[in-house]
Amino acid sequence: ELGSFVFIVVFGMSILFGGLFVGRLNSVLFIAMIAAYLCMVGIGVDQIQPKLLTGQNLWTGSILAIPLFLTSFSFLTMVPSLTPILKHNARALRLAIIGGMVIVFGIYAIWQALILGTVPVEGPHGLAEAFSKGEPATQFLHEHEMSRWFVMIAQYFAFFAIVTSFLGIALGLFDFLSDGLKIPKKGWGILALGALL
Repeated sequence: ELGSFVFIVVFGMSILFGGLFVGRLNSVLFIAMIAAYLCMVGIGVDQIQPKLLTGQNLWTGSILAIPLFLTSFSFLTMVPSLTPILKHNARALRLAIIGGMVIVFGIYAIWQALILGTVPVEGPHGLAEAFSKGEPATQFLHEHEMSRWFVMIAQYFAFFAIVTSFLGIALGLFDFLSDGLKIPKKGWGILALGALL
């Protein structure tokens, strides 16, 4: 609980400094996330066990999840933030949303293949156990013959992914509330919007 509180206070307060500050902070964190991701894929790709990806009936419910796919990357809340940056250009906005969604989905699919291909769903130290205990998926990687470096890099990647997602969603919500409630993003308006977040 303390870690969650500190996380929200530290990264939530950064939203109050405005989009330019958040954009720069997010860029640094995004570069760190991409570096961790590339290292993790480079180290972990040969650890994937194809039988874990095919033998556990993982794909039956996938079609039911297609509607969630359309909104899972939270692009809807980013429209108020992207619109002025892209100078109200509808074509550029469409390209940013669709292109961003496809790129993120590809990165996410490889991440899922790494996790699902190295940690079994059922059994001791499986994903179902991590889920039931409220632990991250990376918690049991070290139990499945993964290198110490892979586990550490996967935890860094997960952290950077959470922070960059949080900043993007929080900034989008900040701008959405400002636009929808006509609260200016200056002076007391910033504090009011921060309290609403």
